[in-house]
This record gives sequence, C-alpha cells and structure tokens, in this order.
Amino acid sequence: QDVKPEKQGSVELCCGTHLLQTGAIEDFVVVSERQLVQGVSRIVAVTGQQAKQAREVGEALAQEVESLSHRLQSRMSSLCIAQRLSKEIGQLTETVDNAVIPQCLRRELQGTLKAFQRTANTAIRKLETKEAMEKSNILLKKHHGQYLVVDAVATDSLSILMKV
Repeated sequence: QDVKPEKQGSVELCCGTHLLQTGAIEDFVVVSERQLVQGVSRIVAVTGQQAKQAREVGEALAQEVESLSHRLQSRMSSLCIAQRLSKEIGQLTETVDNAVIPQCLRRELQGTLKAFQRTANTAIRKLETKEAMEKSNILLKKHHGQYLVVDAVATDSLSILMKV
C-alpha cells in the first residue's frame, strides 16, 4: 500500500486588525522580524502615519550614518578623535537597534555601523601603538646609555600602557 507524504504547508496566526478595504492601510512598513523558533517568525509592521514616520526616521538615521562615514574617512588623525568617533558609532548603533524604522534599512545600517566600528577599533589600536612607541623613544633618548626604570607614563588610554 502506497503511503503519500503529507503536503508541506504553513500555518499563520494573525493577531492584527482586519480591514474591509486594503486602501485604508495607506502605507505599510515592516519594522521588525525575528525567528522565535525554527519555522515560526514574528513580524511587526506599522501602517498609515506610523509607517510614514518610520520611513522618515529611517532616512534621518541613514543620513547620520552617511555623515559619520565622511568623518571617519577624514578625521582619524589623533587617538582622542578616533575614540570619540568609536563612541559615537556605538551610540548610533544603539539608536538604530531601538528605532522604529523599516527592517531592511535597519539591517543595512547595522552592517555599515559594524564595519565602521571595526575600522575605528583598528585605527585606535594603530594610534595607541604609535603613541606608545613615541613615548618609549622619548624615554630612551632621555636616558641614553643608562638603565631605565619606568614608574609612571602619562597617557589618556590604559591600553597604551600595555604596549609600552
């Protein structure tokens, strides 16, 4: 006797509002989607004025990320600036994570900010190493031909001390 496999299908549960006419929605934006368990996702969307506002907030955040991109490319010359930009990237990442914006834009901005954070962290490490080398060379020149015991090094970053 042949046994046919059951048809694969999906079961949807909608806990949202139902409409008589889809035109009443006006605009529609998916603002979050996450997988609860395998095969089960939760999708949250907004409509109407809230959708319009989500798009506007998303565009504003995208402009902030673009502005940050230009500053990253032009101003990684000092450790203080690099650390400030790194902190700003972290704050903007948190804002993007928590904002009601289109989900596809959120993922794009999160990826961009993650790359920016890697760039800033690399710049910070290089600048810290450079500063540590400069401070070490100054000490060596100052105490040329003598034993050198370092008991204090003035710096703005503890990780510079680890590199001295």
